[in-house]
Amino acid sequence: MLFLFSTGLVLGQTQPSASGQTDAKNILFLYSYGYGSKGIEVFSDSFRETMVGAGVSVSNIFSEYLDLERNKEDPQYRQRLKELLERKYSERRIDLVITVQQPALNFLLTDGKEIAPAAAAITTAAPVPTIAEVGERRIVSHSAGFDMKGTLELAMKLFPATQRVVFASGSSDADKKLALAAAESAAKWQDKLKVEFTFDLSLDDMLKRVSSLPPATIIVFTQYNRDVQGRVGVAYEVESMLIKSANAPVFGFYDFNLYGGGIGGSVLGVGKLGETTAQLALDLLRGERQLSEQITSVKSEPFPMFNWDQIKRWGADPALLPSHTVFVNRVPTFWEQYKTYVIGLMIFVLVQSLLIFALMMNKRRRAQAEILLRESNEHLAITLYSISDAVLATDLSGRITRMNPTAERLCGWSLADALGQPLTEVFRIVNATTREAMADPVHLVMLHGQAVGLNNHTLLLARDGHEYQIADSAAPIRNASNEIVGVVLVFSDVTEKYQSELALRKSEERWKFAIESAGDGLWDWNTQTGKVFYSSRYKAMLGFAEDEFGDTAGEWIKRIHPDDAPGVFAVMQPYLEGKPGSITVEFRMLCKNGRWQWILGRGMVVSR
Repeated sequence: MLFLFSTGLVLGQTQPSASGQTDAKNILFLYSYGYGSKGIEVFSDSFRETMVGAGVSVSNIFSEYLDLERNKEDPQYRQRLKELLERKYSERRIDLVITVQQPALNFLLTDGKEIAPAAAAITTAAPVPTIAEVGERRIVSHSAGFDMKGTLELAMKLFPATQRVVFASGSSDADKKLALAAAESAAKWQDKLKVEFTFDLSLDDMLKRVSSLPPATIIVFTQYNRDVQGRVGVAYEVESMLIKSANAPVFGFYDFNLYGGGIGGSVLGVGKLGETTAQLALDLLRGERQLSEQITSVKSEPFPMFNWDQIKRWGADPALLPSHTVFVNRVPTFWEQYKTYVIGLMIFVLVQSLLIFALMMNKRRRAQAEILLRESNEHLAITLYSISDAVLATDLSGRITRMNPTAERLCGWSLADALGQPLTEVFRIVNATTREAMADPVHLVMLHGQAVGLNNHTLLLARDGHEYQIADSAAPIRNASNEIVGVVLVFSDVTEKYQSELALRKSEERWKFAIESAGDGLWDWNTQTGKVFYSSRYKAMLGFAEDEFGDTAGEWIKRIHPDDAPGVFAVMQPYLEGKPGSITVEFRMLCKNGRWQWILGRGMVVSR
């Protein structure tokens, strides 16, 4: 059952909360840099979802973005920050401190010793500190170091002809340190590889440099905080600019590198890192993990992960990667989709070859062999004509030899007109977004010697002017000697599916716009799952930020005034049990500032 409810403020007397101090345990996050890092957002979302799923309220999680890099030149900044945080948390019990990256850990162990001094700490994405640095505090070091050596080894497997590696980074001390550490992993190939750094370049100069690199070059993106001119940058934004400008594949150390167009590497799963950090926090807060040592080390392992589209773009062979490699954007192979058809065609070619050989060896059986060959061709034609997908076949030069009715209809060519024509003349495909011509499938099959799946968003331009969104694959036709004698191309019309998905996305965008444009707050309650969607306006009316309000009915119920709750539930119950119509009810709700606010609620059951 879905229950849709909108809420408006009712002007009236507010009252202070009588709930008192919560008994839940509090967590303080110290982030090294300013807000906006993609990796931090992915990490934090995963951490928060795991904690909320375990029953921890987001109101018990406090976050501080220390912004140490942008204020590095201010000699008084760290002292002012220390004093601010000490005052801010002096009257609030903090049970656990979590630092993210090295600068935040260093701040906690030096300037921030008096911030929740009795609380244990979890450090993540930072080197393990020494006992002398830790002092009196007990620490769990959740290390997740970059696998620089593993990433470079995978890169050299994919591109064995590589002669140059560019370690792209910023110019801060931390940026340089990480880039130099990464370069040490290239020592294995010191006689073959020329190593280049970018930490002596401005951001603009770095982007110019990577856009005109010589052939046989790869790029490894390490870290970026600021450039040589002092310009501060957010790492994932800089990496995105780098990938768009580069004329060489860009490897990285985080899994979200792939979603920005990077090729991949031996990466850290940032979402998984947030989940395991949350589990460590839960174990400590529940007393299920005891810190018997001053420093307890826990390690997260990287894993090989690559972008299938980028591997194909740069002409690499994914078969060179380990069997446990995780791929994104990988479409099913031609063999997986059309195994039966390909086997049938290969059997046909084999039978046809045997028949021809028999004709040459025994003239007396020529007539019978010709009959068998004709029947075999008829069977093949029947098979091709019965296939609902479009099928084209070419010879080694890429000229059309066969074509079924579905292919004739989609291409706008009759078989009689298409026979002997180049595939690129009959089967004209472009990128649906850019309208740029796509690669010739015959050329790709001949180049790789194996079945290939073509890119998504492929648009077929028919001879009669029609355009079709298609999914297509191509594979070699081999004879009995395993020699390639032609190419078979199988494709299907997915225009309706493509347009339906596009219409659905537009509908969702309009729905979201309508919700956020309404003056009232709105919430949508699925009573079967217990999940609730709260609009941004709804949260703002109660004084909460977007990420400070959970997605369960309990978030709403626990804030209803105790005196008003029985009446609210009494009004709602008949409608939840099947009564038609709409609901109107007034009640008080607890705001973030601890005061009671009168609310006018209007709602209705929208589905059962």
